[in-house]
Amino acid sequence: MADVKTGWTQLELLNFPDEVSLPEDSSEDLTSFLPIQALGKKRTLRKNYLKYLRERLISSLNVWDNYFLGASNEEAFKVSKSILEGPGSAYPYVFFYSRPGLGKTHLLHGLGKEILKKHKSYRLYFTSGRELLSRYRAIMREHGLHYFLEETSDEVDGLFIDDVEPCFECPDFQRDFCLIFNNLKLKGKQLVMTGSESPESLTGLSQKLFERLNSGLFTLLEDFDEGISKAFAQTFLKEHSLDAKIDVIEDLVAKHGQNGYRLEGALCRYKFNVGPKTEEAPIVENNEEEAPKVISDSSCFEEDILGKVSNYFGILKGDLLSHSRKKEFSLPRHIAMYFLHSVKGVSLTKLGKMFGRDHTSILYAAEKIKNLIGKNDPQIKFHLESMKSRLT
Repeated sequence: MADVKTGWTQLELLNFPDEVSLPEDSSEDLTSFLPIQALGKKRTLRKNYLKYLRERLISSLNVWDNYFLGASNEEAFKVSKSILEGPGSAYPYVFFYSRPGLGKTHLLHGLGKEILKKHKSYRLYFTSGRELLSRYRAIMREHGLHYFLEETSDEVDGLFIDDVEPCFECPDFQRDFCLIFNNLKLKGKQLVMTGSESPESLTGLSQKLFERLNSGLFTLLEDFDEGISKAFAQTFLKEHSLDAKIDVIEDLVAKHGQNGYRLEGALCRYKFNVGPKTEEAPIVENNEEEAPKVISDSSCFEEDILGKVSNYFGILKGDLLSHSRKKEFSLPRHIAMYFLHSVKGVSLTKLGKMFGRDHTSILYAAEKIKNLIGKNDPQIKFHLESMKSRLT
């Protein structure tokens, strides 16, 4: 149980990294993810949290101008336009759901930004399910339920929760979310959530919560149609200054156009194959018994894993692949490198190209995580166990 509590402390630090003064360090040092208590700092809740959420949403690149609209998501977009015209009135509670990679997060970001643009004084609480649960636990320890209800319903005009399911894994949160739901509805405020399945299909819910979640408008985003897939592919190629014949685009769309994640992975591989080549670095020889098995290069599982790791830590895939040394990106990047190389057997050369680093950096990160696992580090243990079902 102690490990679990420590793990939640790590998640809070990952979600809210600027709450404490962390030691300056120019390297990607995992000690920056030690529990706050170990840093000798008293844990405090972020001030002006609503302002922080607003600024983070505004900085998002997901807007309606780059949202690909087609028959598969037309209904969801129309509902979003209705919400924009009168938040809290037309459809006070809406639940968008779909398989991963079909644009529900993009749609939610775009709707949130349009609301803030159209309604200047609108107080929007925009968060993810995992982040909200972490916030809930922190507030309950520090202040109690009254403070959490004020922050998420009394002092806001709308509550948007992306990928809400992790919240409902906690029975206490289920109970208290019913109060938030009632409060928002009573005061005519807007609630929008997204998930991977309809509320009717969610399991493990209390009867009170189940009835409330099934009282709103559900909208399904279906697999990309051909028009969306082609627009996605053409935009990607244009942004990366790549030329492709019509038959090449049609082939990519036919094979990988079901959703954005798969299509993006296929386009990244196309970019690698037709783009400028870089000189391959020599591979460091490993001991034979420790050498990972080489796996087939025919699937897009690498991009899928990167997407799952970035989603788990609440960061963008671009941040995971970037050269930024910000502390909130270092640990997720190291874990992704470790899993891809040491567990899945992806070559150091290939990962070096993927992450834009030399092979020794990849090997160093993988070995660092492996050593922490060997030392039974509670933080690494918590993250890997939490992600185990997603990455296998």
